Amino acid sequence: MELFHFFLIRSINSFHFFSHSDQKGIVIGTFITKSGQIFWSYARRLPLDAHQIVCWKFCHVLHKVLRDGHPKVIPDSYRYRQWLLELCKMWGLLKQGYGKLIHSYCSLLVNKIDFHIRVSFCVFDNNFRF
Repeated sequence: MELFHFFLIRSINSFHFFSHSDQKGIVIGTFITKSGQIFWSYARRLPLDAHQIVCWKFCHVLHKVLRDGHPKVIPDSYRYRQWLLELCKMWGLLKQGYGKLIHSYCSLLVNKIDFHIRVSFCVFDNNFRF
């Protein structure tokens, strides 16, 4: 799991450019562990409330993990919904720099998690009525 930590730190580091291979390593790590718990255990330690660039990169990586990661990542991420909302609210107060962008991106991610949780409980028939 140290390799997973390496990929996460390297892809979200404020001094390092985005690398698709690092992000693929994180997504593959969710399939190896069959959950998103390792991702969240490392992500919670990041200084997201102190650095705009790091928080923006985290949102980008989280979006990629939610989209391409193991199916259990979304239910695992629902536990951190309130934390994401607090992060969203904090960055929304910043009027310059990445503040509004991070606010919008965090809102999008929370809405994405909510949507997938809501739809996962629906049972569709052949006419897509639920």
